[in-house]
Amino acid sequence: MTLKVAPAQLNERIEAMATEIKLLRKSGPKVAAPQQELKAKTITETPQGPILVARMDDTDAPAMRALCDQQRQKGAAAMFIAGVTNSKVMLTAMVSQELVDSGKLKAGDWVKAIAPIVGGGGGGKPTLAQAGGKMPEKLDDALAAAAEFATKQLA
Repeated sequence: MTLKVAPAQLNERIEAMATEIKLLRKSGPKVAAPQQELKAKTITETPQGPILVARMDDTDAPAMRALCDQQRQKGAAAMFIAGVTNSKVMLTAMVSQELVDSGKLKAGDWVKAIAPIVGGGGGGKPTLAQAGGKMPEKLDDALAAAAEFATKQLA
């Protein structure tokens, strides 16, 4: 690559490029690495398939949705993934169309029931919903409540 600047402006241009690279690295999406471990994983076996409730910190909403898609392709009937990034809580729920059609569990209801625990709110479609919260210290309580909510709905 050629920098099309006068030699006297070369240092200034390099500094500007270095600043731009730093900003791009900070603002770029944090994609969940395939080897990233899920914390506090709870799997409940149901006749409809496994229900997964897990924690995944330091990521973003698209990575959480991608992980939910991965788990659905592996046969999970529903997933609730939550995590803390930059002191903010993110909740993502995904429910299979079969479970939604049965009327037993909907992602929007699941997220709406759990988000207040972490001081937040949110919602979405029956098959996919997201929420945010401001109380990361309550995330473990929220994950336990998410597992309990799904178990009760599917009983």
